[in-house]
Amino acid sequence: MPEAGDVYREFMRNAELTALAAIDRKFSGDKADRLRGILREVLQELQSTDAVLKVEQAWRRLDKQRHRSGDLLKSELQFINSLYDSPNYAEDGTAPIETGKDSLEELLGDWLPNWFKGLLKLLNEIFDLVK
Repeated sequence: MPEAGDVYREFMRNAELTALAAIDRKFSGDKADRLRGILREVLQELQSTDAVLKVEQAWRRLDKQRHRSGDLLKSELQFINSLYDSPNYAEDGTAPIETGKDSLEELLGDWLPNWFKGLLKLLNEIFDLVK
C-alpha cells in the first residue's frame, strides 16, 4: 500500500486539476486569472514538503489513536484518486475532491497546525466559488 504522503500528494494534484477545470467553467478573463493565482498559492503551500510532513505526522497519530481509521482514510483517498484515471474526470465536478478534503480535515484535523487548516479552509472557499 502506498505511503500516506504519496496518497496525499496525488490527491492534492487531483484537487488542483478539478479546481482549475471548475474555474474555467465558471469564470473567464481577469476573474479566472485571479482565482487561478489564489488557487496556485494555496496549493503550493498544501503541497510543500512541510505540509506533506505535517500530514504524515498527523496520519501516524491517527493510526495510534483511532485504530484502522488511517488505513480507511488512505483507501478513500486512493479510490477518489482512481476516479481521475478516466479522461476528463476533473471536468465532472468537485464533489469527490470535496469529500476527500472533508475527510482529511475531520480525521487529521486534531493534529494539523492552524496554518494548514487555514489553507484547507481557503481551498473550501475556492470550491464554493466555482459551484
